Amino acid sequence: MFMKHSKPSLVVITWDGQSQALEYLYQDISIDAAKFDLMIFDYSGKDQTSLFATTPYQYLSVATECKGQIITALYHHIQKNQLVNQYQYIGIFDDDHMISVSDINKLLFIGEVEKLDVFQPSLSHDSYFDNRQFINKPGYTILPTPWVEVMCPFYSMDIFMEFAPYCKDNISGTGIDVYLVPTIQYILGRNNTAVVHVVQLKHCRPIRTGARVF
Repeated sequence: MFMKHSKPSLVVITWDGQSQALEYLYQDISIDAAKFDLMIFDYSGKDQTSLFATTPYQYLSVATECKGQIITALYHHIQKNQLVNQYQYIGIFDDDHMISVSDINKLLFIGEVEKLDVFQPSLSHDSYFDNRQFINKPGYTILPTPWVEVMCPFYSMDIFMEFAPYCKDNISGTGIDVYLVPTIQYILGRNNTAVVHVVQLKHCRPIRTGARVF
C-alpha cells in the first residue's frame, strides 16, 4: 500500500531585496517537483513584485529587522489569506542557508513519516553556529531535542498559528525557540521535536543583526 501524502508545506526563504534572491538554494530538481510552495520574504519592504511575476515563487515584502518580526508578518499574511488549512508545515530559512530543493523534500518527508511537530535540519560541520547540539551527527536519521533554533525551524502550521501572535513585540527572535514554542507545544500536547540529521544545511555567514544591538 502506497503512503498517502497529506497537504503540501510552505517554505519561506528570506531576502534582503538587493542581493541575488535564492542565492544559496540549489535547485537540483525543478521547483515544480517540490513538495512545498516556496515563498521569498523580502525584508527590505521594497515592493518588487514585478521581479517575480513570471516565476513559480510566492513573494511577500514587509520591512522587518529580525526573525521575530518576520514571524509576525508571516502570521498576518497567513491569517489574512486564509492559508492555515492549506499547509501542513511552515519552514523559515535565512537567506544564507545552503540547501537543495531535494533535501527540503526529504526533510518534509521525514517530518511527515515520523509525525514530527517541530523540527530542523542539522548543520554541517563547516557552518557558523551558536549551538553545538545542532551540528550533524552521522549515522542518525533523527534525534529528539527539547527545542530547535529559530534560525531554520519547521513548525506544524497549527503550532505556528498558536505561538506566532505572542511574537508581536519580539524583534530578534530571542526566546521564541527556547521558551515560547516548547511552552505552546506542552500546552497542546504536541511535543514531538527533533533534529533531522540525515539532512544537513550549511550556514554560510556569521550571525548578524545589521546595526542593531540587542
